[in-house]
Amino acid sequence: MTSIAIAAGMVPSAMAVAVIGGLIVSTGLSLVFVPAIFLLVDDLSRLFVRLFGRCVGGTDEPEGEDAGAYHLGSPANAAGPYGRAAAE
Repeated sequence: MTSIAIAAGMVPSAMAVAVIGGLIVSTGLSLVFVPAIFLLVDDLSRLFVRLFGRCVGGTDEPEGEDAGAYHLGSPANAAGPYGRAAAE
């Protein structure tokens, strides 16, 4: 809506071609180019994890029963991350 209003308002001026062209290019970049680059980078990151995942050490996340225990909304963590009760 903003782009349409700017384009309609710029039509009588001499700078309209540059402004409307810039709007079209920026809209195209944000709708096509940025998501395409994101997908490429995401695929590359997955490839690197596949290829070099064995070379990197283990994760810092806990394993086993306590893997999902620390969650801000869980009743188990009412005392907070440092073992003290929250001040009321």
